[in-house]
Amino acid sequence: MKLETMSFEKKGRIGYLILNRPQLLNAMNYQGALDLNQAAETIRDEPDVRLVLIKGSGRAFCAGIDLKQLAAGETPHHYYESWDRGLRILEQSEKILICAMHGYALGGGLQLALACDIRAATEECQLGLPAIKEGIVPGLGTLRLPRYIGLGRAKWMTLSGENIDGRRAYEIGLIDHIVKKDTFD
Repeated sequence: MKLETMSFEKKGRIGYLILNRPQLLNAMNYQGALDLNQAAETIRDEPDVRLVLIKGSGRAFCAGIDLKQLAAGETPHHYYESWDRGLRILEQSEKILICAMHGYALGGGLQLALACDIRAATEECQLGLPAIKEGIVPGLGTLRLPRYIGLGRAKWMTLSGENIDGRRAYEIGLIDHIVKKDTFD
């Protein structure tokens, strides 16, 4: 499988999906949405893999949609369809999906985490749905978010666009495990 914005490899029964646009905090462009869709299908269809760890390379997990590509009008509508389809495939997968977040988990990055079974983050990790600050709708993450933190908190995060750190995310049930930055790996 050839992916441009991420990599997938297996080691025994464990798969590793690594977002790999570190120079842009793993912000996902149109190719990233296509890659996520392809990776999700591979994960779903891989009979030997039972557990998948999803993480980002560099200083962040994922800063969401690539705002430069979006501002330049280079993000086709199919981006959203591909991204959401990939998330649904992962969410419905029989595999155990663990999301390990550090740096930023914003917008689509948080949406990806919400599609996983188990979420871990560093205390300093910034999680949020800042789309409203850009004048755009935060996507299907708004539908998944209330399942974990309740409707009121989900509305606040969606409508304010404010981020919360890993400690607060753990306190409200958005993440399942908090990890130290120096022992993250």
